[in-house]
Amino acid sequence: MTKQTAPILVLGPMASEIDALTAALTAPEETVRGGYRCTAGLLDGVPVVTVRTLIGMVNAAAATALAAERFHPRCVIIQGTCGAHDPALHRGDLILGASLIEMGSYYTPHRDAGAGSCYNDYTFPGVQLAADNAGDRVRTLHSDPALLAIAEAVPYAHGARVTGTVSSGDIWNRELDVIARLHRECGSLCEEMEGFAVAQVCRMLGLPMLAVRVVSNSEWHADEAFDESVGLLCQDYCRQLIAQIDLHFGEGNEA
Repeated sequence: MTKQTAPILVLGPMASEIDALTAALTAPEETVRGGYRCTAGLLDGVPVVTVRTLIGMVNAAAATALAAERFHPRCVIIQGTCGAHDPALHRGDLILGASLIEMGSYYTPHRDAGAGSCYNDYTFPGVQLAADNAGDRVRTLHSDPALLAIAEAVPYAHGARVTGTVSSGDIWNRELDVIARLHRECGSLCEEMEGFAVAQVCRMLGLPMLAVRVVSNSEWHADEAFDESVGLLCQDYCRQLIAQIDLHFGEGNEA
């Protein structure tokens, strides 16, 4: 299968983050792999497989690996909603994840029993083992540069669009001091619960991947509680993005 005929694999954790793209597929064929719903079809003439990964790092990794082995995609897009870490970001703003870190990975200093705990003394992100033949130990994973360049050229009309670092983990942070530290020390623009896991599996399998997120909530702004409906904005953007990837990402464009 060539890269031009291989599908683009698009992942979304929740129904509100993937079902609009799935509904837009023509000639859809649905299968279930390990409990994860995969739908293959054509999106505006482009071969695409959508996968509802369900929420969280383990689900995201398992769904990515199973779908990649079944459908042999040319590339992977993990997309959906996120919570802002940068105070300048607002609901509806779009984030392209050039870099991804795992915010749930950290080191704690020794403290004697009864000495308590202090998040400010933790070292993060901790070293992750991205399993490959070299056994590389890394703190940061990255979206494919060619895919990122294509994404940066696709217009987005529903808010700001920024490129930077995305934090992943099975955590929902609401403490502003924690959020501020992640933003200040790691450059984190937002947090979500799947991206780093997807990036790690893609690294292991040699698959180009891209992380795209839309801000659904921000603890910095009292009137911006979680709103899952903005997931539609991200899917609409990804529909345009997929058309451009099909035009510009083929043989000779590998990472």
